[in-house]
Amino acid sequence: GTPSCSNSACSIACNAGYANCNNNAADGCEVNTTSDVNNCGGCGIKCGNGATCVAGVCKSALCGNKVVDPSEEYDPAPGPFSSAVVDAVSCRWHFESVTQLYCNGSCSWAGAQGCDQADADIFCKLRTGSSTSTASSFTTGTASAQPGFPCSPLGYGVVLGNGSLPLRGVANLGFSISYQDTSILANHGAGAVISGVTCTP
Repeated sequence: GTPSCSNSACSIACNAGYANCNNNAADGCEVNTTSDVNNCGGCGIKCGNGATCVAGVCKSALCGNKVVDPSEEYDPAPGPFSSAVVDAVSCRWHFESVTQLYCNGSCSWAGAQGCDQADADIFCKLRTGSSTSTASSFTTGTASAQPGFPCSPLGYGVVLGNGSLPLRGVANLGFSISYQDTSILANHGAGAVISGVTCTP
């Protein structure tokens, strides 16, 4: 990494594939996130049940056995969706290309009613698969005729988790987490969504 001093405090900018997970600049970027099973792809992302960390992705030794093991989200790949498939190595969802999370009015996922920072942060966790990801910026728009995360309390979409997806750091929502492989606009109307989100690692 590259060390620096600002306002009499040491800090360090880590090279790609490394992280300062203990927030101690003195020992630098002490974690190799490409291979550390306790910090795979980012700080605090743990690979479970005998899985290994390969190029920053938890690789399940059991992916393909048709049992959802602790380090997996769905087995077998590629899963039921055409717009968000399951990785054949990790048995985890690929939500990186999902463009919208519906959060109109009482369909808010967190925080106050409507779309806000708390909803955007959950969207980032769902998209990136990282429990520490947050939204550094986002826009609020209207639902489009694309797939996305629907208003789960209304029963739309396919249930992914009953109130939590622990590998993504999303928990205790009080309703099922769903994904919809079809148009959000078609069954929700032109309600508000989080879109144009920029996520931290």
